[in-house]
Amino acid sequence: TEYFKHSPSHCMITSLNDSLLMVVASYLDPPDVYSLAQTSKQFHKPSTELSTRHFLSPSQPKPVEYLQNNTVTNLASRLLQQSLIHGLTSVMQTVNAYTNVSIDELRRIVKFQENELSMDRKVLLSGSATVQIATGKRFKEFDLDFFCSRQSAPGFRQLMRDLGYCCESVLPHYGDHADEYSLNEGPQIIHHVETFIPSSNIETVAISTLVGEYYRAWNAQLAAAEADEEVPPELEQIDMSVLNYRNLCLHVMQRNSRHRFPRDYPVALTPPNNFNGSDDTNTRKETKNGSIQ
Repeated sequence: TEYFKHSPSHCMITSLNDSLLMVVASYLDPPDVYSLAQTSKQFHKPSTELSTRHFLSPSQPKPVEYLQNNTVTNLASRLLQQSLIHGLTSVMQTVNAYTNVSIDELRRIVKFQENELSMDRKVLLSGSATVQIATGKRFKEFDLDFFCSRQSAPGFRQLMRDLGYCCESVLPHYGDHADEYSLNEGPQIIHHVETFIPSSNIETVAISTLVGEYYRAWNAQLAAAEADEEVPPELEQIDMSVLNYRNLCLHVMQRNSRHRFPRDYPVALTPPNNFNGSDDTNTRKETKNGSIQ
């Protein structure tokens, strides 16, 4: 007691080293970090300790090859970054599909965003997830909406694959604007929407295999219509159940040389959140919870 009486600065939170403050920030929501940063001018000075380590690097201090690109050295900003990345983890773990997500996996997503930004390409996280991350509030149902350019799409698809996700579906329009955002015509503001889900505990198949099955079934259906029969005898072994709207969209996507997936990209064979038949906006809104789009 006598020591702190003569040294009041030693009982302030700013007496902790910056690494410990980062740990504290990981348990705080961004508004709380903001309030904390207003308590002392020390939070608004460069951190000589953290400026040698990028905020996306693992917790243990070690040299990182892209330190020269880490322009954020202000301690308050670094604490806010830490709060946001842990907030993203917390938000994702509120959905059953993401319960096994790790902080390092999320760092890879943010690192990918940084790399794309360095090439003047933006990959933006939008929607209700960002509201939860920034405010600390939690919603019952939501998905993660990423917006990216065509140039960033291949890298993002590979990232999803590396993190254990597969493609659930592709839609040729965004939201309710089926005519405005079409794969084939109309203003190409948002070309299409891709949905990814964890591939654990579901059966996947290469997209080329699934699209091939769809094409064979479509030809069988056409031949049956022309022959006035259900299915010509030589085509009886073809699985006609693959004729649904989801697979039609995948087939159209693979025909587009600028947007097609790699032939071996994993696709959910019978996606748990998917819809069959014609497009139904209400059904999609009910089943997209827990996906990455």
